[in-house]
Formats: sequence, structure tokens, C-alpha cells
Amino acid sequence: MKNPLVLRKFSLDMIKRNNLSKAKLALSKYVQNSLPSKYAQYLLNESTISYHVGHALLNNFNFTEYKKVYREELITKLTLETILYRHNLSSEPYLEYRNSNLIPLGRDYLLKNINWDLIFSNNVHDIYINKDLSKFSI
Repeated sequence: MKNPLVLRKFSLDMIKRNNLSKAKLALSKYVQNSLPSKYAQYLLNESTISYHVGHALLNNFNFTEYKKVYREELITKLTLETILYRHNLSSEPYLEYRNSNLIPLGRDYLLKNINWDLIFSNNVHDIYINKDLSKFSI
């Protein structure tokens, strides 16, 4: 099944029938078919890069209350739990914020702004810096 609408319908049918393994497989194929490149799936499976990009975007716009925590995470060898404790913050809200806001923001930015047709270029700048500013989006 390559048609995204058929995959979506199939996955919803499998969820209704409580066959979650087939639903997950169908949804995975549905998502893969909607990506700008087959290599973009890496961003869905690995969240570290998306996390850093999300932080960079929000820190540039001063939207995050966790700026100090993130900075300490980068420059110290302390665990996240220790850093959060030092700032009198609990891990659950921070991880929820990270997983619900930062990672999706970074992932979405990368998916939209990487020049996927140049992914194997030796000029890394061209891969990440979209020269067509009309395609630039957050």
C-alpha cells in the first residue's frame, strides 16, 4: 500500500479492531510516505538534534523558562535531575515541555528547511541553509 489515504484508513481500522501492531506499521508507512526524503525518517527516530534545534529557536525568541537548565546541561557534567533540583524544578514538567514543544518544533523546522535534494553534498552549509527565503519557516 503506497497511497497515504489508504494507509491512514487501514491504520484507523486496525486501531478500531485493537490490532495495534498492524496500526503502528501502517502509520509508520503513512508517515514515511509524507516525509520530504527517505532520509528524513532519521529525525523521527532520533530526537537529540531536534531537541537542540528547538531550544535554539526558542532561546533566540526568549520563549523558554528552561534556558538556564539547558545551558547548564550543555556546559556541565551534571545530570539533568541534578540541574533541575538546583533550580527547584521537577523533571516531569520539564520533560513534558521538552517532548511536547522543543523536539516537535526542532523536528518540524528541520523537515521544512533542510535542502533534502542536497543531503549528500559535501557543502554542509547548502544542506542546512535554505537560500530560498520564501521556503524558510518556523
